[in-house]
Amino acid sequence: MISAPPTVAHRQPNSPHVVTVRPARRGFDLLRNCPLLADGFDDLDDLIADYVDATSNKAPSDERTDAACFMDWMDDRLFLTPEEQDFVTSQRSRHTVELLAVQQRVAHLRFQHLLALRENALPAEPLSSRITVVINPVRVWSKFQTRALVDESTPIPATVLFVAHGTQVSQVVVTPLGESLLRLLETSGPLTISQLQRLRPQTPPNQIIQELHRLTIQKALALRS
Repeated sequence: MISAPPTVAHRQPNSPHVVTVRPARRGFDLLRNCPLLADGFDDLDDLIADYVDATSNKAPSDERTDAACFMDWMDDRLFLTPEEQDFVTSQRSRHTVELLAVQQRVAHLRFQHLLALRENALPAEPLSSRITVVINPVRVWSKFQTRALVDESTPIPATVLFVAHGTQVSQVVVTPLGESLLRLLETSGPLTISQLQRLRPQTPPNQIIQELHRLTIQKALALRS
């Protein structure tokens, strides 16, 4: 395994304004920023070493940018299996969510406040309820082609939503009904439960309630009085 060297960076000779990260340090940072890939690639250390060597003269200065470039390099240079591609998709989606959480900090914090106020609560009378459903603003849609990162009962291909809650990123496997409800909220903004039920007249109200409950537990949605 690659370990962190004691010296993080050094200046190139005769170039006092250019700071470059040592190859060993880059490798360590890539392993730290792409932890999920270790489960999908037995030769990850070798792949990182090849990437660092191939990009030694044009290494990104930012660790997260370097990790994104590494995954792009894998896509371009390797013949990834469907399972390996799912691991790359998941890692890339998680990075994107983390970046969005910083860029949309106010919306992210507001959503966390809603989660804390009404954790998993749904009204006893859903048909007449005025409770409003709010979609997590920090989210990324993805698709998995295999069951490498989902359970055996999940239909493939699987629609997956990555969402931020607190400092964590969660993976939510989305059902067809769940996707329909989430897309409605994306398009229309916050809606009451009654409004969602009216927009899905073909779906029994109790099924909508069950799906909203599941998505709320998984932090894809929050409720507002």
